[in-house]
Amino acid sequence: MNRRLLLGIGLALLLVASAGCLGLFGDGISDARLDRNATYDWNEVPSWNASNGTPEPVETPETTDVFVNVTGNAYHAVYHIDNRTDEEFEVWTRGISNDNPVDISALRFRYPNGTTVNGSELRVYKTNYRTHIVLPTDDGAVNGTLAFSGPAEPKHFRMWNYMEGTYEVVLPAGFRTSFFLFGQVVPAADNSFVDDDNRLHLEWTDEDDPVSGRMTIKYYLQRDYYIFTGTATILGLAALIGMGYYWYQIRELTELREEMGFDSGDGPG
Repeated sequence: MNRRLLLGIGLALLLVASAGCLGLFGDGISDARLDRNATYDWNEVPSWNASNGTPEPVETPETTDVFVNVTGNAYHAVYHIDNRTDEEFEVWTRGISNDNPVDISALRFRYPNGTTVNGSELRVYKTNYRTHIVLPTDDGAVNGTLAFSGPAEPKHFRMWNYMEGTYEVVLPAGFRTSFFLFGQVVPAADNSFVDDDNRLHLEWTDEDDPVSGRMTIKYYLQRDYYIFTGTATILGLAALIGMGYYWYQIRELTELREEMGFDSGDGPG
């Protein structure tokens, strides 16, 4: 093996190692992005009672472990973190052949006492497959509320469930999932309702069978459903009228042939 070939192999290995190092240590998300403004529904997840010195979650029938507000091109997620021993919270999405990190923004962490810190005050870094958020710990455990925003595909919301628990997802106003041709909810929600703002809420409330894996929600504008069903009805009626007219024409031709003696059954001989 000559020296030129060895030099080429060495350079290739150096490039691979450099790419790995950049993926491991480069955060790739600016402080300006992490500190962007966003409105989060903090009250949708349990609050905290720290009056006895040890933070205790205050759960109600209206709260959920994870609340996700889908706005179309983005989503805003709020996570109730209760006595978590792993300080790293990982965020990712599935690519064609492997996982990819998510470019999160507007990162916030709220302590049990109500103090909220911006994302630039937390350690956030990206690897080749994950976005890592290092959460503050107290006596080796994480307690608090985590919130961040991420990009979303319109009418097709997909998100990996980064922690097990109960979930609630709210879709943009006027959108629905029930029509099988355009809508899909996987895994199937336990409950759903439409609020006063015409927004559909999907809930996964079974604590004995918490949501895990990937969540997929395909949704459509309710107006489009009415347009589709109206158009299909009109086309169906037009097809029935056309078939009726075709049948009527055949009947007329049959009667005309009979009047002219073509179908009388009489023949030569």
